[in-house]
Amino acid sequence: MKQLNPATKKNIIIAIILVGIPTILYFIADFQHKKHLEERANKIFSLRAKFAALAGEQHFKTKVKYFPSEFYKSLEISLGKNPLFDFTEFPEKDESGNECFETVDFSDFIYIKKYPSKELNMFKEPKYYYIKAPNKNAYIKIGNFIASDYRFLVQETASTKTNDKYFYPIAPAKEKNANKYLAYYVRDCSNSPVTNLQSALVMQKKEISPKCRDFDINKQDGYPYSLEYSINSDVTINKTEEIKKSGEEITTIESLGIAKENKSKQYTNVSKFNIKINKTSLIK
Repeated sequence: MKQLNPATKKNIIIAIILVGIPTILYFIADFQHKKHLEERANKIFSLRAKFAALAGEQHFKTKVKYFPSEFYKSLEISLGKNPLFDFTEFPEKDESGNECFETVDFSDFIYIKKYPSKELNMFKEPKYYYIKAPNKNAYIKIGNFIASDYRFLVQETASTKTNDKYFYPIAPAKEKNANKYLAYYVRDCSNSPVTNLQSALVMQKKEISPKCRDFDINKQDGYPYSLEYSINSDVTINKTEEIKKSGEEITTIESLGIAKENKSKQYTNVSKFNIKINKTSLIK
Protein backbone atom coordinates (compact mmCIF):
# COMPACT_ATOMS: atom_id res chain seq x y z
CA MET A 1 0.00 0.00 0.00
CA LYS A 2 1.39 3.34 -1.03
CA GLN A 3 2.14 5.68 1.83
CA LEU A 4 1.01 9.30 1.56
CA ASN A 5 3.72 11.81 1.91
CA PRO A 6 3.51 14.35 4.73
CA ALA A 7 2.50 17.19 2.43
CA THR A 8 -0.46 15.22 1.06
CA LYS A 9 -1.61 14.26 4.55
CA LYS A 10 -1.42 17.89 5.55
CA ASN A 11 -3.49 18.95 2.56
CA ILE A 12 -6.15 16.31 3.31
CA ILE A 13 -6.41 17.44 6.93
CA ILE A 14 -6.74 21.07 5.84
CA ALA A 15 -9.44 20.09 3.32
CA ILE A 16 -11.39 18.19 5.97
CA ILE A 17 -11.14 21.14 8.33
CA LEU A 18 -12.22 23.61 5.65
CA VAL A 19 -15.23 21.45 4.78
CA GLY A 20 -16.04 20.41 8.34
CA ILE A 21 -16.01 23.84 10.01
CA PRO A 22 -18.62 25.42 7.67
CA THR A 23 -20.75 22.31 8.02
CA ILE A 24 -20.59 22.51 11.82
CA LEU A 25 -21.30 26.24 11.71
CA TYR A 26 -24.28 25.61 9.41
CA PHE A 27 -25.81 23.08 11.80
CA ILE A 28 -25.22 25.41 14.76
CA ALA A 29 -26.84 28.31 12.91
CA ASP A 30 -29.74 26.12 11.80
CA PHE A 31 -30.29 24.90 15.36
CA GLN A 32 -30.18 28.45 16.72
CA HIS A 33 -32.58 29.62 14.03
CA LYS A 34 -35.09 26.85 14.79
CA LYS A 35 -34.75 27.57 18.50
CA HIS A 36 -35.37 31.26 17.85
CA LEU A 37 -38.46 30.48 15.77
CA GLU A 38 -39.81 28.20 18.49
CA GLU A 39 -39.22 30.80 21.22
CA ARG A 40 -40.87 33.44 19.05
CA ALA A 41 -43.87 31.19 18.43
CA ASN A 42 -44.14 30.46 22.16
CA LYS A 43 -44.11 34.18 22.98
CA ILE A 44 -46.74 34.89 20.35
CA PHE A 45 -49.05 32.13 21.62
CA SER A 46 -48.50 33.20 25.23
CA LEU A 47 -49.51 36.71 24.20
CA ARG A 48 -52.60 35.33 22.48
CA ALA A 49 -53.55 33.48 25.65
CA LYS A 50 -53.10 36.73 27.59
CA PHE A 51 -55.43 38.61 25.25
CA ALA A 52 -57.96 35.77 25.52
CA ALA A 53 -57.89 36.16 29.32
CA LEU A 54 -58.33 39.94 28.96
CA ALA A 55 -61.31 39.30 26.67
CA GLY A 56 -62.87 37.21 29.44
CA GLU A 57 -62.23 40.04 31.91
CA GLN A 58 -63.99 42.58 29.68
CA HIS A 59 -66.87 40.17 29.02
CA PHE A 60 -67.40 39.66 32.75
CA LYS A 61 -67.17 43.39 33.59
CA THR A 62 -69.72 44.18 30.91
CA LYS A 63 -72.18 41.66 32.34
CA VAL A 64 -71.69 42.94 35.89
CA LYS A 65 -72.22 46.51 34.65
CA TYR A 66 -75.70 45.62 33.40
CA PHE A 67 -76.59 42.93 35.97
CA PRO A 68 -74.92 44.04 39.24
CA SER A 69 -77.69 42.92 41.61
CA GLU A 70 -77.66 39.36 40.31
CA PHE A 71 -73.89 39.16 40.76
CA TYR A 72 -74.06 40.66 44.27
CA LYS A 73 -76.73 38.22 45.41
CA SER A 74 -75.05 35.15 43.94
CA LEU A 75 -71.74 36.29 45.46
CA GLU A 76 -73.22 36.74 48.95
CA ILE A 77 -74.98 33.37 48.78
CA SER A 78 -71.73 31.65 47.75
CA LEU A 79 -70.13 33.10 50.90
CA GLY A 80 -73.02 32.03 53.11
CA LYS A 81 -74.10 35.65 53.70
CA ASN A 82 -77.70 36.82 53.59
CA PRO A 83 -77.96 39.02 50.46
CA LEU A 84 -80.95 40.86 51.95
CA PHE A 85 -79.03 42.00 55.00
CA ASP A 86 -77.44 45.45 55.00
CA PHE A 87 -73.70 45.11 55.64
CA THR A 88 -73.12 48.87 55.28
CA GLU A 89 -70.50 50.40 57.59
CA PHE A 90 -71.31 53.85 58.97
CA PRO A 91 -68.49 56.35 59.71
CA GLU A 92 -67.87 57.30 63.31
CA LYS A 93 -67.89 61.01 62.42
CA ASP A 94 -69.43 63.05 59.65
CA GLU A 95 -67.46 65.29 57.29
CA SER A 96 -67.61 68.15 59.81
CA GLY A 97 -66.15 65.99 62.58
CA ASN A 98 -69.38 65.53 64.55
CA GLU A 99 -69.69 62.30 66.57
CA CYS A 100 -72.58 60.33 65.09
CA PHE A 101 -73.03 57.57 67.73
CA GLU A 102 -73.37 57.15 71.47
CA THR A 103 -73.60 54.15 73.79
CA VAL A 104 -76.90 52.98 75.23
CA ASP A 105 -77.60 53.03 78.97
CA PHE A 106 -77.55 49.24 79.38
CA SER A 107 -74.30 48.41 77.53
CA ASP A 108 -70.83 49.77 76.86
CA PHE A 109 -70.53 48.21 73.40
CA ILE A 110 -74.01 48.79 71.94
CA TYR A 111 -74.56 52.12 70.22
CA ILE A 112 -77.39 54.19 68.80
CA LYS A 113 -77.25 56.99 66.29
CA LYS A 114 -77.45 60.51 67.68
CA TYR A 115 -76.39 62.71 64.79
CA PRO A 116 -77.71 64.25 62.58
CA SER A 117 -80.84 62.91 64.29
CA LYS A 118 -81.81 59.95 66.45
CA GLU A 119 -83.48 56.97 64.78
CA LEU A 120 -86.64 56.34 66.80
CA ASN A 121 -89.68 54.11 66.25
CA MET A 122 -93.32 55.00 66.83
CA PHE A 123 -92.81 54.43 70.55
CA LYS A 124 -89.92 56.92 70.66
CA GLU A 125 -87.49 54.07 71.29
CA PRO A 126 -84.25 53.42 69.37
CA LYS A 127 -85.12 51.87 66.02
CA TYR A 128 -81.65 50.46 65.26
CA TYR A 129 -78.68 49.39 67.32
CA TYR A 130 -75.03 49.37 66.21
CA ILE A 131 -71.72 47.87 67.22
CA LYS A 132 -68.24 49.14 66.44
CA ALA A 133 -66.54 47.58 63.44
CA PRO A 134 -63.20 46.01 64.45
CA ASN A 135 -60.10 48.01 63.46
CA LYS A 136 -62.21 50.72 61.84
CA ASN A 137 -63.65 54.09 62.79
CA ALA A 138 -67.07 52.86 61.77
CA TYR A 139 -70.18 51.08 63.04
CA ILE A 140 -72.43 48.36 61.67
CA LYS A 141 -76.16 47.95 62.18
CA ILE A 142 -77.29 44.88 64.12
CA GLY A 143 -80.70 43.34 64.61
CA ASN A 144 -79.61 41.05 67.41
CA PHE A 145 -76.35 41.73 69.24
CA ILE A 146 -76.45 38.35 71.02
CA ALA A 147 -76.88 36.06 68.01
CA SER A 148 -74.93 37.03 64.90
CA ASP A 149 -76.13 34.13 62.75
CA TYR A 150 -79.26 35.88 61.49
CA ARG A 151 -77.19 37.80 58.92
CA PHE A 152 -75.93 34.53 57.47
CA LEU A 153 -77.83 31.83 55.57
CA VAL A 154 -76.91 28.88 57.77
CA GLN A 155 -77.15 28.72 61.55
CA GLU A 156 -74.00 28.43 63.63
CA THR A 157 -71.70 29.59 60.84
CA ALA A 158 -70.61 32.88 62.43
CA SER A 159 -66.84 33.01 62.73
CA THR A 160 -65.29 32.59 66.16
CA LYS A 161 -62.82 35.35 65.28
CA THR A 162 -63.91 38.65 66.80
CA ASN A 163 -63.00 40.68 63.73
CA ASP A 164 -64.95 38.38 61.38
CA LYS A 165 -67.93 37.45 63.55
CA TYR A 166 -70.38 39.94 62.05
CA PHE A 167 -68.88 40.13 58.57
CA TYR A 168 -67.60 36.78 57.26
CA PRO A 169 -69.22 33.44 58.10
CA ILE A 170 -67.47 30.09 58.04
CA ALA A 171 -67.44 28.74 54.48
CA PRO A 172 -70.64 26.76 53.76
CA ALA A 173 -70.31 22.98 53.66
CA LYS A 174 -69.75 21.53 50.20
CA GLU A 175 -73.05 19.64 50.23
CA LYS A 176 -74.88 22.98 50.57
CA ASN A 177 -73.80 23.82 47.01
CA ALA A 178 -73.72 27.52 47.90
CA ASN A 179 -71.63 28.29 44.80
CA LYS A 180 -74.35 27.12 42.42
CA TYR A 181 -75.82 30.55 41.64
CA LEU A 182 -72.43 32.21 41.16
CA ALA A 183 -71.30 29.40 38.83
CA TYR A 184 -74.51 29.87 36.86
CA TYR A 185 -73.95 33.64 36.69
CA VAL A 186 -70.44 33.35 35.19
CA ARG A 187 -71.36 30.40 32.97
CA ASP A 188 -72.02 32.48 29.86
CA CYS A 189 -68.96 34.72 30.40
CA SER A 190 -67.09 32.40 28.07
CA ASN A 191 -66.62 31.75 24.37
CA SER A 192 -65.87 28.07 24.87
CA PRO A 193 -67.68 25.87 22.32
CA VAL A 194 -68.33 23.40 25.15
CA THR A 195 -70.90 25.71 26.78
CA ASN A 196 -72.62 26.40 23.43
CA LEU A 197 -73.90 29.70 24.89
CA GLN A 198 -71.92 32.31 22.93
CA SER A 199 -71.70 30.73 19.50
CA ALA A 200 -70.98 34.08 17.80
CA LEU A 201 -67.85 34.50 19.95
CA VAL A 202 -66.38 31.05 19.37
CA MET A 203 -62.89 31.17 17.83
CA GLN A 204 -62.17 27.55 17.07
CA LYS A 205 -59.45 26.28 14.73
CA LYS A 206 -60.74 24.16 11.88
CA GLU A 207 -59.03 20.84 11.40
CA ILE A 208 -58.16 21.63 7.79
CA SER A 209 -56.48 24.92 8.67
CA PRO A 210 -52.71 25.04 8.01
CA LYS A 211 -50.13 26.13 10.54
CA CYS A 212 -50.20 29.78 11.56
CA ARG A 213 -47.23 30.79 9.42
CA ASP A 214 -48.84 29.17 6.36
CA PHE A 215 -52.31 30.59 6.91
CA ASP A 216 -53.60 32.91 4.19
CA ILE A 217 -56.89 34.64 4.93
CA ASN A 218 -57.42 35.13 1.17
CA LYS A 219 -57.40 31.37 0.62
CA GLN A 220 -58.58 29.77 3.88
CA ASP A 221 -61.65 30.15 6.07
CA GLY A 222 -61.83 29.83 9.82
CA TYR A 223 -58.89 30.38 12.15
CA PRO A 224 -55.32 29.00 12.23
CA TYR A 225 -55.55 28.60 16.01
CA SER A 226 -58.16 28.50 18.79
CA LEU A 227 -58.78 31.07 21.52
CA GLU A 228 -60.98 30.38 24.54
CA TYR A 229 -61.72 32.23 27.76
CA SER A 230 -63.80 31.53 30.85
CA ILE A 231 -64.34 32.93 34.36
CA ASN A 232 -63.51 30.99 37.51
CA SER A 233 -66.55 30.84 39.81
CA ASP A 234 -64.35 30.46 42.92
CA VAL A 235 -64.25 34.11 43.95
CA THR A 236 -61.96 35.57 46.62
CA ILE A 237 -63.27 38.29 48.94
CA ASN A 238 -60.77 41.01 49.86
CA LYS A 239 -60.82 42.19 53.45
CA THR A 240 -60.05 45.88 53.57
CA GLU A 241 -59.58 48.55 56.21
CA GLU A 242 -61.55 51.13 54.25
CA ILE A 243 -65.14 51.75 55.31
CA LYS A 244 -67.61 49.79 53.17
CA LYS A 245 -70.48 52.01 52.11
CA SER A 246 -73.81 50.59 50.94
CA GLY A 247 -72.77 47.01 51.73
CA GLU A 248 -69.86 46.98 49.29
CA GLU A 249 -67.85 43.89 48.48
CA ILE A 250 -64.39 43.91 46.91
CA THR A 251 -63.67 40.65 45.11
CA THR A 252 -60.84 39.15 43.08
CA ILE A 253 -61.93 37.47 39.85
CA GLU A 254 -59.88 35.12 37.66
CA SER A 255 -60.23 34.97 33.89
CA LEU A 256 -58.58 32.01 32.16
CA GLY A 257 -57.35 32.42 28.58
CA ILE A 258 -56.30 29.47 26.39
CA ALA A 259 -54.57 29.58 23.01
CA LYS A 260 -54.25 26.34 21.02
CA GLU A 261 -52.48 25.53 17.78
CA ASN A 262 -53.11 21.81 18.08
CA LYS A 263 -53.98 19.27 20.74
CA SER A 264 -50.40 19.05 22.00
CA LYS A 265 -49.60 22.77 21.82
CA GLN A 266 -51.64 24.75 24.34
CA TYR A 267 -50.85 27.97 26.19
CA THR A 268 -52.72 29.41 29.17
CA ASN A 269 -52.84 32.77 30.93
CA VAL A 270 -54.75 33.89 34.02
CA SER A 271 -55.86 37.51 34.40
CA LYS A 272 -56.70 38.50 37.98
CA PHE A 273 -58.67 41.67 38.57
CA ASN A 274 -60.66 43.30 41.37
CA ILE A 275 -64.33 44.23 41.30
CA LYS A 276 -65.98 46.58 43.79
CA ILE A 277 -69.74 46.14 43.87
CA ASN A 278 -72.78 46.82 46.03
CA LYS A 279 -76.40 45.68 45.84
CA THR A 280 -77.33 47.87 42.92
CA SER A 281 -74.24 48.84 40.92
CA LEU A 282 -70.70 48.15 39.79
CA ILE A 283 -68.48 50.72 41.50
CA LYS A 284 -65.20 49.94 39.78
